[in-house]
Amino acid sequence: MIRTYADDAQRLEFLLRSVDKYCKGLNEYVVVCRECCRGSIAPIVERHSQFKLSICPDYGFDYIGQQITKLRSYLYTSSDFVIHVDSDCIFVRPFDISAYFFNEIPILYHREYDYFYQRKIEMPWQYITSKFMCRQVDYEFMALFPLVYPRSLYIDLEEWFSATHGFGYEGIEQRLKLRHEFSEFNLLGAFSYYRPNHAGRYHLHLNWGEFNPSHYVKQYCVSGENGDRSVGLEEFTEMESIISP
Repeated sequence: MIRTYADDAQRLEFLLRSVDKYCKGLNEYVVVCRECCRGSIAPIVERHSQFKLSICPDYGFDYIGQQITKLRSYLYTSSDFVIHVDSDCIFVRPFDISAYFFNEIPILYHREYDYFYQRKIEMPWQYITSKFMCRQVDYEFMALFPLVYPRSLYIDLEEWFSATHGFGYEGIEQRLKLRHEFSEFNLLGAFSYYRPNHAGRYHLHLNWGEFNPSHYVKQYCVSGENGDRSVGLEEFTEMESIISP
């Protein structure tokens, strides 16, 4: 599942081409965008027949809106597991989905926040994830695209979130001190780690500092909040070399 928007249309084309080349054998391939982005996104999706386009609700502040869409991924696919990758990414080699599972449980990687703080790396997600989890969260869970979550996690998290806080995901934005501090993938990861379901575990949680996970995806827009999303010449050349036959 890819939640995208008009400014990433050029990058989405590269991502879908990389999926066509390297990511085979999945049940569904879904691109989600707002109605206002349909004109930019639909022609790209139509060029890749395995993908379907879904339209999500529009939100005034789409930085939070796109995160709400991903938190409600169960609305856009019937699959038991959802694989997330952002549209500023490309697959760089054949994707082996079995590398993300152990005994039929998906693997999710994390790293202790202390690792980043000791290296003076700014990590804005700990406070806000702890706030919404109602406990201290010690680990960063947004690592190593693609990210795989079981369908039940989205449903259980939304039910718990609303019951615990008395408001739904639409109430997140007005409770932020900084508009860009929220992380949907950290909320999903923290809920999986700290509140395992009654049937067992949502994930096998592994510290990527102790293991050497396989890398299938490269992400390009890794700094800045809402900067220029266009593809530069150097990026274009590199991506073409990775994706071209």
